[in-house]
Parts: sequence; structure tokens; C-alpha cells
Amino acid sequence: MVSQISLAVKSMEYGMNAVNEGVSVVSQTDEAFLSIINSVEQIVKDIKQIDEITKSEVASSEQIIELIDSVATRTEGTAASSEQVSASTEEQVATIQNLSSVAEEVSAMANELNILVEKFKIRGE
Repeated sequence: MVSQISLAVKSMEYGMNAVNEGVSVVSQTDEAFLSIINSVEQIVKDIKQIDEITKSEVASSEQIIELIDSVATRTEGTAASSEQVSASTEEQVATIQNLSSVAEEVSAMANELNILVEKFKIRGE
């Protein structure tokens, strides 16, 4: 009977050791799961932050595109205005050249008129 009690005590001690080891393993597993949960929560926070940054970058990119479009539109308008100014300048140069030719013709006519007036004075005197 003593040997059976001794065997029962040893079995209980063995069982208690197994239970303690099981509790230790469960505790370690619990710590590992908590660590995994914390890591996942941090990853979720990081992903949200990346999402916010990406949205901000997209908005900035859209603003840059709008500004580039605005500059392109203004540049096209400036180019069109430059072409109009160039055409007007060419017309003015042509008009000035025309006026210069007319002035030369008027000057030549005035010279001829002076010559005729001189002849008229000579004959009439």
C-alpha cells in the first residue's frame, strides 16, 4: 500500500510538473500572441499613415498638374500674343516703308515743282 501511495504521489508530482509546464507553455504562447497582436496593430497604424501620406502626395501631384496646365495655357496665350505683336510690327514696318516711299515721291515732286516755279519766275520776269 505504501508503494501504491508512493506511486500515486509520484504520478501526482509528474502530473503537476506536466501541468506547470503546460501553464508555462500557455503563458509563453499568450506572450507570443500579444506580441503578434501589438505588431499587427503597429503595422495597421503604419499602413494608415502610408495611406494618408499617399493621399496627400496624390493631392499635391494633382495641384502640380493643375499648375503646369495653367502655365501651359498662359504660355500658349503669350505665344499667340507674341505672334499678333509680330504681325502688327511687320505691318507697321511695311506702312513705314510705304510712307518713306511716298515721302521720297513727294520730295521728288516738290523738287520738280521748285524747278518749274523757277522756270516760271524766269519767264515771267
